[in-house]
Amino acid sequence: KFLLTEEFLHVPDGVKITIKSRKITVEGPLGKIEKSFKHIACELKIVNLNEKVRKGKHISIQMWFGRYKQTCQVNTLKGLIKNMLIGVTKGFVYKMRLVHA
Repeated sequence: KFLLTEEFLHVPDGVKITIKSRKITVEGPLGKIEKSFKHIACELKIVNLNEKVRKGKHISIQMWFGRYKQTCQVNTLKGLIKNMLIGVTKGFVYKMRLVHA
């Protein structure tokens, strides 16, 4: 078991984040996204950091006493939230191609 697994994710300017009981709401210039992560046993907090490496507003993702597979969920959760942040700031474009033979 790992004692503590912790990751930080930077929140860009112009993005408003609300975290309440593992339900995350991200609002930006391109819209609003809500997602629930109640199935993952972790702690989510919004923190302001003034370290050398990390400055500004960050999301802290912590998991206590997790085994290997549970601690891998921290990086997955970080990736999902990162995609939410990209979606409300830059947006995504899907191009569909049709091939007929």
